[in-house]
Amino acid sequence: MRQRERSAVASEDGTSMHLHHRVAATAACALLAACSSSSTGGAGGGGQHDAGAAGSPWPTFGHDAVHSRRSSAAGTRKGTLKWTATTGGAIESSPAVGKDGTIYVGSNDRSVHAFSPDGTARWSFATGNLVQSSPALGPDGTVYVGSNDGKLYALTPGGTQRWALKTGGDVVSSPTLGPDGTVYVGSLDDSLRAVDGATGKEKWSAATGGAIYSSPALGPDGTVYVGSFDFLYYAFAPGGALKWKSMTGDTIYASPALAADGTTYIGSYDHKLYAVGADGKTEWSFLLAAYTFDTGVESSVAIAEDGTIYCGSFDGHLYALTPSGSVKWTFATGDWVRSSPAIGADGTIYFGSWDDSVYAVSPAGTQVWSFKTGGHVNSSPAIGADGTVYVGSWDGKLYALGD
Repeated sequence: MRQRERSAVASEDGTSMHLHHRVAATAACALLAACSSSSTGGAGGGGQHDAGAAGSPWPTFGHDAVHSRRSSAAGTRKGTLKWTATTGGAIESSPAVGKDGTIYVGSNDRSVHAFSPDGTARWSFATGNLVQSSPALGPDGTVYVGSNDGKLYALTPGGTQRWALKTGGDVVSSPTLGPDGTVYVGSLDDSLRAVDGATGKEKWSAATGGAIYSSPALGPDGTVYVGSFDFLYYAFAPGGALKWKSMTGDTIYASPALAADGTTYIGSYDHKLYAVGADGKTEWSFLLAAYTFDTGVESSVAIAEDGTIYCGSFDGHLYALTPSGSVKWTFATGDWVRSSPAIGADGTIYFGSWDDSVYAVSPAGTQVWSFKTGGHVNSSPAIGADGTVYVGSWDGKLYALGD
């Protein structure tokens, strides 16, 4: 029973919340055979294109629109605690960092919070439910973030509401910004939406066969990539037309990452990581751990400059894979790795684990440091301009770790 409880998204007190989605998926899972692993294909290093706040060191979930999770700043080499800032609930949202150093993060206390670089509270904005979505920052400083109250919000840099768009389900998905200001986001109402960032008016919506927890990635040509609870991985044209869909063996919680050669990588609850070509065909899949009920891959991929793929797994390991799907190394933690890794300019990888710790690991797979928080770490780290690593914990605190 502990296994099933641990796999669910936290509620305000850190308990199970979305187990019903996994139960619904289980019956369908029995009808599908898991995809077999192959060794074909390969991708080069991940290309970045940043449609977020100009000058921001970490403006969005995944750092950039392709979700490379790669920073231009070298992260801390020591992992010393600089400060903590307390919210009123578990933090599963991942921080965004503005060009002035302000850190924005959601909390299960139903609010979005802004903190100064020294950890003092600047403002908080109350929504109608948990904020597990991660903020995205626009070029003018607008903060875009979803809430489990079913709305996508646009907030001023000072924390007042510009607009809110109501969807038909929880917005756990984190927004991604296009170069024209369009905001792309999924909802548990089974739809992907494109929204005018200035007005909050819906441009288009595209239906999938299941809830969308995944956060969209945006290709340089405007293609929007996203996973769904219907086991399918989708690519939509800039106007919302379906380009292709690719089958996995189970529900998709993870978010895609796009490499420079057009290959995208995404994990599934069948415990596999998939490499999918620009044509929607699976190039390879890799089983990160033995399949067990209600465990899978929620961690999203980070792509290093040399094309190495980093991904966390429910077997408690961080995996480093080549672009062709071979294992370079694994790094063991004490519990599930649901947090998505961030890569510093020197190649150091930062991520959290359910053993309550934040880790820094070298490109060779050796530990640089670890830091113990007071709760599980689902939140994915963000790297500030000065190398400070920001990450949330289920203990309700935002941590700033530096030298």
